[in-house]
Amino acid sequence: MAPVAGARCYANPVAAVSWSDDDQIAALVYPVAMINAATRLNVIVRQQGGSYEVGMFDAAVN
Repeated sequence: MAPVAGARCYANPVAAVSWSDDDQIAALVYPVAMINAATRLNVIVRQQGGSYEVGMFDAAVN
């Protein structure tokens, strides 16, 4: 099995720059940063993971 490109880049971030341009790296880093921020906020407010239910915010939207 061939190695995964992401695994190589995780071990060596400089390698990510060699096969990606700035826009592609930003497109990878941004969602990870947003998920990290959301997780940190959930820890601060003690929000339990998995508490979302489908349709939970329908009343607020309509």
